[in-house]
Amino acid sequence: MNYKKLIGSGLIALGIIFLPILVVPEYRAVSAIKSAIQQKKAAFDKKKVLMDKIDTLRIQTKERRADLEKLATILPESRKTQEVVVNIEEMSKEAGVELKTLKTAIVQQGRAGVSGTGAMQIEISSSGQYRSLLDFIKSIEKNLRILDVQEFTLSLDSSAASVGGLTFAAKILTYFIEKPLTP
Repeated sequence: MNYKKLIGSGLIALGIIFLPILVVPEYRAVSAIKSAIQQKKAAFDKKKVLMDKIDTLRIQTKERRADLEKLATILPESRKTQEVVVNIEEMSKEAGVELKTLKTAIVQQGRAGVSGTGAMQIEISSSGQYRSLLDFIKSIEKNLRILDVQEFTLSLDSSAASVGGLTFAAKILTYFIEKPLTP
């Protein structure tokens, strides 16, 4: 007769006993899994933001391809010594300056140099009249490629062939990219 009450109270006692044994560990496991899911979700969101930034940078690089090509004109991806020599010879011919010597050498840049760039030193010795030498210097200034005049000397030409002529000597640096830019 009282079996119903006894069975009911036995089930309640079993529930109270099995609650800490079976349910609480499962609850803790579910809580740990939820926190792990939140951490993974936060990491995923960070990666998604970074991927969006990378995509934006790729789009900007494609949009600025023309600007990078202009930069390559000013600061080429290699020494291109032959282009520099031809360019200086053309400038001297246009200005009416007789180019006597032209020497090139690679300069080792110290800590002051920009990383990834190199420098080439050009030594020029030429002669001509004042106006033609002035035009030659102006053409060096207007050149698309960066030509950095480090030192120059101007003196009277002592040879008998040129009356009133001047001798011009200069050390010029030009720069190039050692490691090409990859967009």
